[in-house]
Amino acid sequence: MEYTQLGNTGLRVSKLSIGTLFFGNTERSIGQKEVNAIVDAMYDEGVNVVDTARLYNAGASEETLGEALKGRRDRMIIMTKGGHEGQKYDDPDKGNPSARMLKREVELSLKALKTDYIDVYMWHNGGGDLAHPPIFPMNTEECMRAMDDMVREGKVRYLAGSNTSSWNHCYANQLAERHGWSKLVLEQSGYSMMSRKAESEMLEYCKAFDISYMPFFPLSAGFLTGKYKKGEEFPADSRAATVAWCGGHIGSQTNENNFALLDKLVAFARERDRSVAELAIAWLLKHPAVDTVPVGATRPEHVKMNAKAVDWILTDDEYAELNAILKEHGK
Repeated sequence: MEYTQLGNTGLRVSKLSIGTLFFGNTERSIGQKEVNAIVDAMYDEGVNVVDTARLYNAGASEETLGEALKGRRDRMIIMTKGGHEGQKYDDPDKGNPSARMLKREVELSLKALKTDYIDVYMWHNGGGDLAHPPIFPMNTEECMRAMDDMVREGKVRYLAGSNTSSWNHCYANQLAERHGWSKLVLEQSGYSMMSRKAESEMLEYCKAFDISYMPFFPLSAGFLTGKYKKGEEFPADSRAATVAWCGGHIGSQTNENNFALLDKLVAFARERDRSVAELAIAWLLKHPAVDTVPVGATRPEHVKMNAKAVDWILTDDEYAELNAILKEHGK
């Protein structure tokens, strides 16, 4: 496994990280036994970053992860998020994240994860982007102050944003600098070969200010694995077939243009004895702001397969060729 520094922090992170959207002992997720096996595979492969959230399966993702990490938590960098759940409480904070709500949520995360500290804590859907309406449009200062309290109390090591607009991320860090608070050191939002809108502002902002960028949906919900075929039904055991929103996301991509692009990417990878999933991860890691790529896993084999991508360092010529292919298909 290859490691790098996370932005301007003291964290040394593996270039592959694991997403836990499908952890959780619920109807649409995997149970404790499977989660334990995935965490075992992470340690075997040297993956030391795991990404979760209070939102994932109503906290069950954090709970099963916490159980799997018992006795070895200090060997893992845990990233989790708070913010969405605040919309569910029947109180004046509903729909408008506040200091009280964030402090309540971090305590729930600490309890579920069975730990006394979180390595990176993100406000979830911070300032919004084109796909996610703003949740913190008016109270950024209050929320930043609350999260700085978490750092000062030793409950959180670093702060970050998830789906934050570039202007709000910048504004949050200006507030932090003015008041002597902890800054946001990372941003997480959707970015892949199939969706490159993060390049318009956020990635340039992150590169300019040495902020780490973490792309979610790096395989475009599985489309960039090549397992979905033109004119065929979704595989019965696939997430697209079993999870409605995932099926909708994949279905929105199954058009002539995208399948033609996928064919070219598969051919590019095969010429180098690689998979298209490895190519998708390697392409993301080529960007200087991307330090680690979180890929979801529901089986240990997923961890082992995706770990192979980390040692594939695309040349500048290969990167330029790939970007030309993507541009040809409107990406």
